[in-house]
Amino acid sequence: MRIFQILGIVLSIIISVHSACDVCASDEHCEDPTCICNSTLYNNTGSSPSPTLDCTAGIMSVYISKCWLEQNGYNSTYIRLGNDTCIAAREIVNDTALMALHRPLSTNDCGNNVYINSTHVIYSNKLYIYGIFQNFIINISCIYPLYTRVSVNFAIRPLIGVTQISIPGTLSTLTVTMVIYKDVGFSSLLNENEPVYVESTLYVAVMIPNLDVENFKIKVLDIYASASESGPTFYLLQDGIVR
Repeated sequence: MRIFQILGIVLSIIISVHSACDVCASDEHCEDPTCICNSTLYNNTGSSPSPTLDCTAGIMSVYISKCWLEQNGYNSTYIRLGNDTCIAAREIVNDTALMALHRPLSTNDCGNNVYINSTHVIYSNKLYIYGIFQNFIINISCIYPLYTRVSVNFAIRPLIGVTQISIPGTLSTLTVTMVIYKDVGFSSLLNENEPVYVESTLYVAVMIPNLDVENFKIKVLDIYASASESGPTFYLLQDGIVR
């Protein structure tokens, strides 16, 4: 009886130590306990690293193939921005293993520099990639028009509206939220079933998360009411002037 008990303990220890890989991408294979790049899918081309940059929704996102880096003699575990504490992490995007960085577009974040000219705001940083034979420092930047006018239409119902707006001249988008309140303290939301009478006082809040308030401002130019999409419109605010 004691012999069987000892064997059971040994087996349970072996089972508890064994662990499977995390989810591997299509260009990786599992070598317990980690995912390893499949070197047969990438050639050593000798070309320079070519990251992808996305500036959507006020976030600077940088992506570069993890397995391409390793096959071409670069250190995939230490890719950073201007601030050496801002380091890329592995992500699987479209079933491919990438090293990725996601940082808000704000002044001084991870070494961001902001330049403003007469027409645009430019957020710039440097991407550091280290290799066996040579290192690369790549300049990256997100560029936004300094002044832009966009239209956002909300129906009274729902009283909390959310939409995506595109920034002209870029591939970027921002999320805009509009909320209607009944009180000057912006604490009591207008109920969907409450009637709104002529000359009622309403308080409208327009918010854009992730907007760099040091360099961008929100200006509401027009607010109007209409009983239906095709009905006449009555302006409460037009060209920034209360009607």
